[in-house]
Amino acid sequence: MTDHRPVASDQAARERAIEADGSVLVQAPAGSGKTTLLVQRYLRLLALVDAPERILALTFTRRAGRGNARTRAAGVGRRAARTLSAEHEPRDVELAAAASRHLDASNLDIERQPSRLRIETIDAFNAWLASSAAHFRGAGSARQVLADAAPCYEEAARRALATRGGR
Repeated sequence: MTDHRPVASDQAARERAIEADGSVLVQAPAGSGKTTLLVQRYLRLLALVDAPERILALTFTRRAGRGNARTRAAGVGRRAARTLSAEHEPRDVELAAAASRHLDASNLDIERQPSRLRIETIDAFNAWLASSAAHFRGAGSARQVLADAAPCYEEAARRALATRGGR
């Protein structure tokens, strides 16, 4: 079992990431507590926004994106104050309680509607974005993720050069 408690030397950086007003990029090695930090930041933001959809958290791994972080953030709902106890970090309890109060006051139940939490992998977000853009352009929705996009880039370059040469 990995201990995700921060070492004293990076505590200030973690607090800055949680409290920052703008976007935050976190880079750290595996097992260093990035998912915990993501959840803490997400809980802080849930206590501030009028709709959970206004928050977007992107991660590289499916485990952190769809599973761990979303489950942990959704658990903040109405039962947060009861489930978080002395076994949790005081900061977790504080953030969860603030988010829970705000969600309750806003009549939002993210436990019943976890899809309102935008915690996704970069690939999943890009696929959603591409399908949304295609919908607005009236294009078809047949999109796929390619493991090797080089042939597509080469074809696009050939077409661009052919168009330019044909003027």
